[in-house]
Amino acid sequence: MVKWIKKKEEERYQLCCGNCIDVMKRLPDESIDSIVTDPPYHLQSIVKRFKKPGAKPAKSGGVFKRISKGFMGQTWDGGDISFNKEVWVECLRVLKPGGFLLSFGGTRTYHRMACAVEDAGFVIVDQIGWAYGQGFPKSKDIALLIDKSLGCSNRGRAISTASNYQATEHKSKLTSNPKASGPYTPRTEQGKVWEGWGTRLKPAWEPIVVAKKPFEGTIAANIQKYGTGGMNIKACRVGEEEITINIWDNGAKPFGGVGAGHPYTQRKQKGRWPANFCHDGGDEVTKLLGDADRFFFCLKASKKDKGRTNPHPTVKPTELMRWLCRLVTQKNGIVLDPFMGSGTTGKAAILEGFRFIGVDLSMEYCETARKRLVEAVFIKGL
Repeated sequence: MVKWIKKKEEERYQLCCGNCIDVMKRLPDESIDSIVTDPPYHLQSIVKRFKKPGAKPAKSGGVFKRISKGFMGQTWDGGDISFNKEVWVECLRVLKPGGFLLSFGGTRTYHRMACAVEDAGFVIVDQIGWAYGQGFPKSKDIALLIDKSLGCSNRGRAISTASNYQATEHKSKLTSNPKASGPYTPRTEQGKVWEGWGTRLKPAWEPIVVAKKPFEGTIAANIQKYGTGGMNIKACRVGEEEITINIWDNGAKPFGGVGAGHPYTQRKQKGRWPANFCHDGGDEVTKLLGDADRFFFCLKASKKDKGRTNPHPTVKPTELMRWLCRLVTQKNGIVLDPFMGSGTTGKAAILEGFRFIGVDLSMEYCETARKRLVEAVFIKGL
């Protein structure tokens, strides 16, 4: 394990290169205020990545499984680390009572991560949806597959319908045959029967588990003792619209209107109550939602946001991670990310005035994260 700590910044962040379970075992009990993380989704079949023509049947367990490559050929997406109960047991131990865990997942594999989180002892209290309009279809054209199986397809055009449509819409280059454009035209009678059929929907959202460490006693007592257990609604309200709300005289907010005989006062509140849904502000999403300003939104991570030399392929936007950190972390609290990647959560935490501990297996990503956090510390003027 390698740790980088700069003297000027040692109270702001610590970065560790190593296995997240091993690193977390060195952290004291109940020392972390919140965990905000984006672990591997394990989307690619491990056997599919390693199987070669003529090879013996692949084994799905043991070392083979853990070293296999995953999504986009990335080794860190192979294996099953985010489905491992032991990871979340350590997360539970280091969190203060009432502390929140926010963890991204893939729509196809989210349930396995969520089950591991729950089995570790967390209480799942909600799910946040992160929607975007820039998802790329990864569907296979069934008519083309049938033609190929019958030996009648044009091999130079052996690319998916989804890829063709995407390239046509965005006027980009095709990954296979640059001369091919538009949907595939079947060449056999069997293929024509299945023209226009595919195997996948276009990805347009990612779920985020919202889990909480159990605590004893009342929420008021726990927050006063540990500072954890609540959500910072005021700091995470959405938009600039001025909203009129009714408040009972005892301070509670009425539901479904004001009942007879219950005195209340009206108050102006800037911004809407944050919802368990957010998006990237793209045209597709905005058209779908109509008045999209009622939901938190920010653009997907730009090249400037990622950093010009950032090698990580799945960087989340800093503004989104700032919103999530701000939602569940008390002032000057410590945010932990056991799957740090290139450090977006850390950058977000620093910019929000929190402290940060980040862990990643990749030395390359740790170094990228260190540079991004140094920049964040400079921007913040710490």
